[in-house]
Formats: sequence, C-alpha cells, structure tokens
Amino acid sequence: MTPDLRAVQKASTEAQARVKRENAASDMLDMAYINSLPQPFVAIGRDGWGWPVESIDVETGLVRVDVCGLLQAMHVSDFASFRDDAGIGHTAEGFYSDAIPEEREPIQEKTP
Repeated sequence: MTPDLRAVQKASTEAQARVKRENAASDMLDMAYINSLPQPFVAIGRDGWGWPVESIDVETGLVRVDVCGLLQAMHVSDFASFRDDAGIGHTAEGFYSDAIPEEREPIQEKTP
C-alpha cells in the first residue's frame, strides 16, 4: 500500500468518526440507552392503553406503534412510559439524550 493511499484511508476514517460524533450529538433520543434495554417495547399512552413499538427514530423522536395491525406515527412525548421485554417501565423523559439519571430510574406502573 502506498503512503498516499494510507493517508487517504486515515483521513476517510477520521472523517467518518467525526460525522458519527456530530450525528450522535444531534440526536434527540439516546440510542445507546434505548438499545441497552430489553426489547421489544410496549408504549403506554397517557390514557393507559399499550401498543407494541415497531420503531423509534432517535433523531426526531418519532415512534411508530402497531395499532390493531396498522402503524401509527406518534412522538415519544405522547407516551407516559415504555415497558421493556422484562416488564420494567421506563419514562418517556428518560429516552432523551439530555435526560438526568433520576429520569432513567425504572418506574412502577399502575395496574388497573
């Protein structure tokens, strides 16, 4: 490999790392935290109803939920909490990139 090619590859790798850091800084939600939780999630609405989560867009906060077989797009702030696969509840506020540790504490959900 020629020295010029190595320099180009190193510059490309550094540029990719920089773009990745910039994109992570612009994300509304903390992807690493969300991915660390057991999935799939059930989104719990403020009315107490729960829907399976199909996907979460960490850049915009858009959450797609399965409502009777149809996908409905909502914002993460439209939900009171999210229940992970282990049955543990998490506040919607805890999903944000700027969440404080207290917002990421597991919550006890009210049972009807």
